[in-house]
Amino acid sequence: MAAEPRAATICGSPEGKTIMQSKPSELLGKAELIALIESADHLNASLSLDEVLQSLLETACRLLDSTAASIILHDTKHEELYFAAATGPVPLEKLKKNRIPPGKGVAGEVFLSGEPAIKNELAAEPAHYRQVDEATDFKTKTMMCVPLASEERTIGVMQVLNKADGTQPYAFRDLILLKHLAKQATIAIWNSNLMEKLMASGGLYAAREVRNDLVSGMWFQGIPLQRELISVLFANMRGYNKLFAETDPEDIQRMLEEFRSMLCRSTLMAKGIVNKFMGDGLMAIFRGEECSRNAVRAAFEMRQGFAELLPGWISYTASPLEDFLGVGVGITTGNVLLGSLGSGDVYDFTAIGTSVNLARALEKSARGQRCIRCDRVTFQRAKPLLGDYESESFAVPERGLDLPVYNLKALASSENRVFVSFSTKDQDWVQAQLIEPLRDRKVNTFFAPHTIAAGAPWSDVIGSEIVSSTWFLVVVTEESVKSRWVRDEVSFALDQEHLDARIVSILVDETDPSQLSWRLRNRQHLTASNDTSQAVVEQLVKLLG
Repeated sequence: MAAEPRAATICGSPEGKTIMQSKPSELLGKAELIALIESADHLNASLSLDEVLQSLLETACRLLDSTAASIILHDTKHEELYFAAATGPVPLEKLKKNRIPPGKGVAGEVFLSGEPAIKNELAAEPAHYRQVDEATDFKTKTMMCVPLASEERTIGVMQVLNKADGTQPYAFRDLILLKHLAKQATIAIWNSNLMEKLMASGGLYAAREVRNDLVSGMWFQGIPLQRELISVLFANMRGYNKLFAETDPEDIQRMLEEFRSMLCRSTLMAKGIVNKFMGDGLMAIFRGEECSRNAVRAAFEMRQGFAELLPGWISYTASPLEDFLGVGVGITTGNVLLGSLGSGDVYDFTAIGTSVNLARALEKSARGQRCIRCDRVTFQRAKPLLGDYESESFAVPERGLDLPVYNLKALASSENRVFVSFSTKDQDWVQAQLIEPLRDRKVNTFFAPHTIAAGAPWSDVIGSEIVSSTWFLVVVTEESVKSRWVRDEVSFALDQEHLDARIVSILVDETDPSQLSWRLRNRQHLTASNDTSQAVVEQLVKLLG
């Protein structure tokens, strides 16, 4: 009998194509078929995508005697592949720091080609993407990789690594089993995405942890109306009618999509629920003890996010957009009826009450220097966050009242927390030219040598600070690109969704920031030196708002 090939790719192999077209019952053993059935049962019984994917990977490792397995999905926004689930000696959190360009490595090639692959001699494989191994201290000896594909498109890949700890080759028969497990993974991801869209269309677009107590009710019989103290936020674009009259329809649609995406991102970052879109605006709901503070945080994120959108819109119209475009936000906090409205099989999750109506009225009046307005309850509950504000009277004719409202102008400086990443060899320059001038301007900076206590778990503190920071600065020099600490900090920051548009490279010499990470190449950067650092600090203060 011929020996199993040590290195093979399924595409182009007649034997492989014949096997791939066979029925699983003709090729797989009883234990393997039972495992596939049990995996399908798990898929149908659980609404948790993470739980289903983890179970499928553990099954793949067990049946294929593999050291590790992972599911790598396509990030359509950044055109990268990222680790969505994994099992084995390398924790998922560490793998998440690594992104793979489509077409790079075996996984990237399988993703682009849609053809599965067996690689039994990776040491001699030129296509192997060794950066992940180097970053995780894991040696991949053998690999089997299959696409995760629906009828419409390929969404990622599923791979297993090191059969019998890399001492045995993967066979075409192994590939059959992995292919069927990949089908189940694709179904699970598809069902999860479908559910996300259904929840969003029903008024429950939010992070899973925010809406966990609401999902099952919404899914099966609707959520009964209940009285609850919440904060309600309405946001809308100011100047839209003038923009619409002066801009091509295709450009208007693109701008609206970017605007709504920014509003959604700001809401989700602040642990809110995007409840509904209304024209060029939205209604958002915030629950829990921190509801007022989170709503206020979201409002300032929206104001900052809108300012960041404007420069990219200049080419769409000849008019000076900053002269007439803006964002208006109204926030109230009070007891409302929260739950599902509808009949039969159609439900819409929302809030009703006078507090909701007042928030909408405040949003309609919010413009110019009064672009974020809130009621007294919201102000009192969120006051520790605020740095600058003013109060005035607001007439509510239908209620015959004049109510106090507050125009929120700025958050307290401690709310803007800036993480500064640098090489220890550049510490003196960073402290003198960046840290001290920024702190003189009341910018709250995280500077590790001054902030981390002796004996503290350094990496844990660094990770926690990056997650809680609102901006990330990386000082790019010849020394910083040599520092593994800086590379790890940059990689971790690039994976934080709330920092997506808030990573700034400070270029001190001629070093290219892409040497730290290729993902920095299209990010914001400022050029600094001893002569220009003062100007850079002024630009940073303006950028930070």
